[in-house]
This record gives sequence, structure tokens and C-alpha cells, in this order.
Amino acid sequence: MALAGALTGDAFTTWGWRIPFLLSIVLAAVGLYIRLNATESPEFLAEKEKMAKEAQHRKAPIAELLTHHRKPLLIAIFARFAEAGNYYLFTVFVLSYVTTTLKVPQHYGLTAVMIGSALNIIMIPVFGRLSDRIGRKRTFLLGGTAIVLTAWPIFALVGAGQQLTIILGVALFLALGHALVYAPLPALYCELFPTAVRYSGISIGYQMASILLAGFMPALASALVLWSGGTWPVVLIIIASTIVAMISVSFAKETKDLDLAEIGRDPALTGTKA
Repeated sequence: MALAGALTGDAFTTWGWRIPFLLSIVLAAVGLYIRLNATESPEFLAEKEKMAKEAQHRKAPIAELLTHHRKPLLIAIFARFAEAGNYYLFTVFVLSYVTTTLKVPQHYGLTAVMIGSALNIIMIPVFGRLSDRIGRKRTFLLGGTAIVLTAWPIFALVGAGQQLTIILGVALFLALGHALVYAPLPALYCELFPTAVRYSGISIGYQMASILLAGFMPALASALVLWSGGTWPVVLIIIASTIVAMISVSFAKETKDLDLAEIGRDPALTGTKA
């Protein structure tokens, strides 16, 4: 993407932008390979067989989820507030901000996002491993604290308008704050719900956060910058949304040492109604 953005004249807008999309077929192939070779957990297969035998006595998963698992569902929705919208601020909004507001070359932002994304890929499994050792909640809250404390300094770095400072700002968010809150989420989501409603709970929780916050965050941030003449409203949104996520996750039980089969047996673990 950075190489395509380095094209001069009208080359990027007429045909250059299509190159990264065409090359993404490689990623699609990798994703398809993983999906076709992934296996379901033994707990899921056992639950599937059990539900097939009791189909006439069981509610639809969504109905059961909304009736008996509202607390973990709300936790799943609001937990993403720390990363969903904020991620798009530093991978989408920043590209527009550096060119239209800071008036610097487009490749400054593209290069920063590419480097930050590469570091993000490296640090997510590192922090995922950390969450296996110290817990999902503790890792997530550590990441939330990092985002809150660094939000203003990060935008100060980006706002300096130098290529190095823009790279440092974006990389700091993606490699530290975002990676810390995103890494424990898959395991945390799995451990919020019992097997019978796990797929529905994760899907609805994850996508509802995207609908409520992530999708329109870059446009909202651009409007706020135009209105205020600065980035302080964007910083306040980052801090506020992250605090909401931290409060939400604080209500979850720590389940890192439990087997998935145990989730749901004890109503206290997931907030399930007896």
C-alpha cells in the first residue's frame, strides 16, 4: 500500500489503489486454507450432538443468549470499545489527518500504518501469551491503562508532522495499547459463554461493537477536528471509550485456568441466570 501510495500524479487514484486489493487474494487464500483445515473443539462437537438429540426441547441460540446470558453479552459488546473505534482512528483517520490537516506527504501516514501494523502482528501473540499467565482481565486492563495514559502523547507525536514522529505515534498505539487489549479478547470472549451459545455470543458481541462505534469513528474524528481545530476531542473519545471497556471487563470473572467444558456449569462464572 505504501509503495502504491508513492505513485506520482493521477496514477494512484486511477489505477494504483487497485494493486493492494488485487494482491490481497493471497491473504484470502491463506484465510480459506486455515478455515478449511480448522477443527471444532471437542466441547462444541459434544454439545452439537447433545442439542441434536434434544432439539425439540431447546430454544434457538439467540433466544437463549438474550434470555439467560445478557450480562456476558453486554461485557462482550463494550469490551471492544477500547480497540474497535480506536483501531480505525490510527489506521484510517490518521491517513486523512496527516495529508489534509498536517499537509505532509501521503506516504508518511501509509508507512506509519504499515510499520505499526507489522509490530501489532508481532505483539498480539506475545500479549496473548501474557494473558495466559496473568489473566485475561489483568492484561486487558493493563492495555486500557496504557491507552488512556498515552492517548495525548501519541497525538502530540503525530501532530508534530515529522515522518519519524508520526511513525512513533502510530506504532506506539498499535504495538502497545491496541495489542494489549486485543490479544486477550478472543480467549476472553470464548470464556464468557457456555458452549451452547458461544458462537452466537461472540458473533453478536463482536459485531455490535463494530456497528455502535468502529464503523463511523474515522468520519466522526474528522468532523471533530474540523469543528475544534485540534485533536483534543478525538483524544477525549479515545479515553472515554477505553474507560467504558475497562469498566465492562472488570465485571467479567477471570477464567484463564478453566477448561472450556467447565464454562457454563457454574452460573457465577458467566453471569448466567439459573
